[in-house]
Amino acid sequence: MDATYILKALGFLYLVAVLWVVDLIQCRTSGGLALHRAVLDAFPRRLIGWATDERPVTELAVNGLTMAIRTGDLS
Repeated sequence: MDATYILKALGFLYLVAVLWVVDLIQCRTSGGLALHRAVLDAFPRRLIGWATDERPVTELAVNGLTMAIRTGDLS
C-alpha cells in the first residue's frame, strides 16, 4: 500500500507534493533502551533523516527533522 492510496482513502482529493512520515522505534540492547527516530519521504519511500538517543528527549525529534530538512528535496 503506497502513500497515494492512503491519502485517497482518507479523503484527500488534492495533490500533495511533500509527505514526510516520522516513526519512533525502541530497541532493547545489552546496554539498555535505544530510541531511534526515522523521518521518511513517503512518495519516493526513502529515509531522509534519523537520530538515536537513550531517552525520548525533544532533541531526538529535532535532530531527526533537522537532518531531513538538510538532506530532503524541498523543491
